[in-house]
Amino acid sequence: MGVMSGSTRTPATVDSLDEVAQPGLSAPALAALVAGAGVYGVWWGAVNTATGQRLDHLAFLGSKIGSWRVSDEAMRLLDMVSVPAVAVAVAVVMLIALLRRRWALSLLAAGVVIGANLTSQALKNWVFTREDLIDLGPYGGLANSLPSGHTTVAASAAVAALLVVPAALRAVTAGLGVVIVTAFGFATLVGQWHRASDAIAAVLVAASWAFAGVVAARIATRLQHREVAARPDAFTVILLLVGLIGVGVAGLAGLINWSVPIEAATRTNLFLAYLGGVAALTGVTCACFGMLLRMVEVSRPAGRPADQG
Repeated sequence: MGVMSGSTRTPATVDSLDEVAQPGLSAPALAALVAGAGVYGVWWGAVNTATGQRLDHLAFLGSKIGSWRVSDEAMRLLDMVSVPAVAVAVAVVMLIALLRRRWALSLLAAGVVIGANLTSQALKNWVFTREDLIDLGPYGGLANSLPSGHTTVAASAAVAALLVVPAALRAVTAGLGVVIVTAFGFATLVGQWHRASDAIAAVLVAASWAFAGVVAARIATRLQHREVAARPDAFTVILLLVGLIGVGVAGLAGLINWSVPIEAATRTNLFLAYLGGVAALTGVTCACFGMLLRMVEVSRPAGRPADQG
């Protein structure tokens, strides 16, 4: 018997670009807006209300406890931050993207770093103001210091790196990013350069730009990328859980000190306030990196294996 003509068909190939699920824009866009609103919310709560100023100042005073043990290391870390440091951060993230032949991504990552740092400087110097609402004496005359420029440099470089590294290095990059950003924020507290709210706002500025960068990347590559339906990996879940715990600890510390006057604060009150500030910084940092890690994981070049995204 002869083989019937046309009775066989070529096996199905990888979905064509117009058939794959395109990366969504709503999640990163919403995250960018929430992070941006968070910057304003931190300023309004910690700088524009008497209770917020008092709690923030208690944490500021508490940061002196044991600071002598790490002050030298903190100063050396802070001395690394400068305009040339921003230029180096931009060059490094662009180089990583260029080595991967992701030309557009290199410009996008540079835009995240530059945009975040310009935003922090603009907000601190021209948009946000600070009035002494609780008669802080010499501290009350200090100019607005929110967001922290030093923490913004570290956070923007870390999130930009997470946007450009290969898939196999993303979890490691996110983990290192959390450590580096938290270390810089902690150093500004130990050095009495910034309040806890300043560092937290800086992380949110960088995160907002990073989420906006995800939106831009997805728009630029909508015909070459697809959505990947996958459960969050263990490290992403850990980051988000630590984020929730950190914010919860900060909230509890704030409730304990809610009505404690500065002049009546004990060493325990100061330590709890300081602990709350560090917990909030760590929690917000972990949550932002966890969400960003998840967003870069669920979008990959169409037809490319997961470990090559």
